[in-house]
Amino acid sequence: FEGGSGAHWTPEGKILFTQANKHGFFEVSERGGDPRAVLATDSTREGDFHDPFVLPRGRGVIFVPHRTQDAFAAIELWAKGKRRELVRLDGQVLSEPIYSPSGHILFRRSPTNPGVWAVPFSLDRLEVTGEPFLVAPGGTAPSISNDGTLVYLEGSSVTSLRLTWNDREGREIADAGAVTFGAGFPFPALAPGGQRACASVHNDDDPDLWIFDNSRGARTRLTFGKGREEFPVWTPSGDAVLYHVRPQGSTDLADIRIVSGPPMLRDEAEMQA
Repeated sequence: FEGGSGAHWTPEGKILFTQANKHGFFEVSERGGDPRAVLATDSTREGDFHDPFVLPRGRGVIFVPHRTQDAFAAIELWAKGKRRELVRLDGQVLSEPIYSPSGHILFRRSPTNPGVWAVPFSLDRLEVTGEPFLVAPGGTAPSISNDGTLVYLEGSSVTSLRLTWNDREGREIADAGAVTFGAGFPFPALAPGGQRACASVHNDDDPDLWIFDNSRGARTRLTFGKGREEFPVWTPSGDAVLYHVRPQGSTDLADIRIVSGPPMLRDEAEMQA
């Protein structure tokens, strides 16, 4: 399926999935066939659904709605034809909810106190019975077996990578060294002169844009704002960068901004031109 935001294979031989470009839940037989729409989004306040998980005994579906205002701050239940909110953590991003036979819903939380969290949940009453608590600091992608064994990925979403220059034959010609990138990708952009690159680098709490100068072997921080600053694009003159910035606490709204570097950041060839 195209544009999906999660799927769950049920014991009844059905696959429940979402399609971001069609806004809602769909169901299809494991043998194939045409998908059937089973739950539509509320177009006045949300875009699509993420991470559906079918509860045991077909009791319902837990999922994360992608809302216009608070994005991914809640986990909802869809059961008996009705929706209701189970967990809400304002300012947080909740994802990957699953049910545990221990009587809990596990989920991933970020950016504050990131990791795998759990909240007590009654499968019979279909309601939360306690407060959320941290299970695995920094954990992601929780999965649980029928006997209650939990498996998850350990470590945060911050990754150390190397930024290198390569020629057209793929040979490495320069190395900017190890750089810590935030969740997602660094999205490096090469300047018109070919000697500098701009990339989104994790610094403090949010990614900022940095300039990597191959000719000088130097790196310089370019932005100091709050929020995620990424997707840099150089202007044709090479003296300014357009970029995408997402404010803190938002996973939906974003701005396009431009920042100019001081003359010392420009390639010598560009300065002469």
